Amino acid sequence: MHLINNFQNCYSTISTINRMILEIIFEGLNNIPMSVKYYRDILELDATDMESIACIGLHHFYSDQPEVALRYYRRLLQMGLYNAELFNNLGLCSFYAQQFDVVTACFENALRLALDDNAADVWYNISHVAIGFGDLDIAEHSLHLTLSLNSSHGAALNNLAVLQWRKNNVSQAESLLNSAIAAEDHLYEPHYNRALLAQEEGDHQTSYAMVKKSLSIYPNHYNSRDILNELKKYFSSL
Repeated sequence: MHLINNFQNCYSTISTINRMILEIIFEGLNNIPMSVKYYRDILELDATDMESIACIGLHHFYSDQPEVALRYYRRLLQMGLYNAELFNNLGLCSFYAQQFDVVTACFENALRLALDDNAADVWYNISHVAIGFGDLDIAEHSLHLTLSLNSSHGAALNNLAVLQWRKNNVSQAESLLNSAIAAEDHLYEPHYNRALLAQEEGDHQTSYAMVKKSLSIYPNHYNSRDILNELKKYFSSL
């Protein structure tokens, strides 16, 4: 009887390791649905596996299901996890789930627990919430704080550029977008915004180069396709 139990435990451990390897492979291949499937399989074997709970919560958040993601993140809180990343995610999920009464408290806890290497991301997400509430002054202030902690934060540079553009500070917006592209070339948003800005300024060659780069990163981006089609029509009319 002991031999059977030991064998079953050993088999369970090997199965768990195999599933963990498959998770990494599918994540690397960007096959998130299959990755999530194996995370769920691990939770059937070990309901306290924090990595699986966090990754499934993240999957639901990016699948426009913040209410479901909240359940997973709250489960982590109940299990004793207490760090800046968790409160940051709780704050974002609560905001998108329209549970506004707890958003501020979540981000306050995130900032209190944050270190320099993750405080920048907390301030960046606070800027997102501020934009959602229509408070652009707090949003801009939060983005400046983000960049004071991480001057190469491409998404923050991009969003600050958009806010400057709204103020008609075109040269500053252009400079910020160029910095965002230099900092994180893999983001499509700075390339798209730079293409849009160049198009408005009549710099069609730069706009074409930037929108092509945007589409190479995110081929299904509808707005980039629109700009590309407009530019093709312009060039064909010359």
